[in-house]
Parts: sequence; C-alpha cells; structure tokens
Amino acid sequence: MKRNIFFEIQYEPEDFLPLFLKEISLDNFEKVIIREETAQGFFTNRKLANRGIYILYKNEQPIYVGCSESSIHKRIGRFISGVRGTERPDENHSAAYKYIDIFGRDLSDITVKTISISPQDLPEYINLTDIENTLIYSLKPLLNSETHYDYKFEKGIKIVSISEKNARFI
Repeated sequence: MKRNIFFEIQYEPEDFLPLFLKEISLDNFEKVIIREETAQGFFTNRKLANRGIYILYKNEQPIYVGCSESSIHKRIGRFISGVRGTERPDENHSAAYKYIDIFGRDLSDITVKTISISPQDLPEYINLTDIENTLIYSLKPLLNSETHYDYKFEKGIKIVSISEKNARFI
C-alpha cells in the first residue's frame, strides 16, 4: 500500500495477497473429472466462477495460475484439450505443452481452486492480470513462467523491470 501525491491510499496487487492466500489455503479442491466424449470436456462437483483467478493443482501442488474475465471453465477446457491433443488448429496453451513434457497426457489427480473476482471488485488501476502475476510470484507454480518484479524508485517515480526466469520443477 502506498499513498499518492494527494496522500490518498493506493492499493497494490500485493496488498490483496493475504486475502487470496487465505482463500486458497482452505481445503476446497474441486476435482476435475474428464469427459472422454468431448474435446475440452470436464466437469467439477460445483459450478466454477465465471470471472476471477483459477489455480490448477496436480497431487495438491500448484501447477498453473490463470485468470479469466469471461469464463474460467473455457480456460481450463483449453488447457485440457491441449494436454489431450484435441485443441483446434487456432488454439494453443503453452502450459499444456509443458505439462505433457513433465507428466505426459495423464490428467489424473488434477484439481482446481477458484477465486471469484470481478474487475469491479478491484481499484480501477489494478486488473486481474496484476493479481494473477502476484499469485504466480508467490506460489511459483510449475507451469507458469515466473515473472519477477524488481522495484526501484528514482525521484519518487516507480520504475519496473521485468525478467523471465525458469519455472521450478517438483
């Protein structure tokens, strides 16, 4: 949290992190059950949120963090179709291809947790991607490229440099 030049509080994505970490620490994994008869088909025991953050787990270890402003279900479906090799020619999901390199096409023990967030729930200067990147940095999921932010201040202006690092392997 910081203050602007008018001394008004301005939240940063990191300020929301304790709330989200508390939310995902609950033991509310939703098992992803694959529907073999469809290319992207899967279901869970509970309806997934439309908008927000989703975290895919393999054996209860976070492997991917993503966000969607329209349909979390479709985003997970694209990942599943990428792993199964049933995606359309105009689709690709790099995390699915990394998953295949590590686990093969075995989709057993995949679970998901979602955090329902609408863009209206956030300050206008923070978006879902900012929250997603903060969770990636914190959780270090296997299939996301880790994005590290190095902040430095020069004459009161925040300068951000972003560097890509290799993802950790379980």
